[in-house]
Amino acid sequence: MLKLLSGPAIEQGFYYDFERDEPFTEEDLQKIETRMKELSAKSPPYYRTELSKAEAIQLFSKMEETYKLELLEDIQKMKLSVHTVKAILLTCVAGLHLPDTGKIKAIKLLRTSGAYWRGNEKTKC
Repeated sequence: MLKLLSGPAIEQGFYYDFERDEPFTEEDLQKIETRMKELSAKSPPYYRTELSKAEAIQLFSKMEETYKLELLEDIQKMKLSVHTVKAILLTCVAGLHLPDTGKIKAIKLLRTSGAYWRGNEKTKC
């Protein structure tokens, strides 16, 4: 099972945390990068949905998104938004950064690394 955790912007671009049963391989990275380039070329729009915090908790509970539920505990906002592109549901407290994937021009996956969720070595990822 693959779970998307969070993916903040950083100086070099961004990173995204995942929970996955097996580590990503170089072949996996190449496939992901190829798919990202395909999506950028097709330029599907992001769909924004505004939810109350209670609605977001209900949605992520139904999806068994335990990490997103944990992040919601720290959010004081009573309204937040989720963004969908294709079948992927993204969350961002700061809001949507781009109107569609066609605005993404530079795509290069550089590396993978292991980490613990929120620095806790007892977590699965």
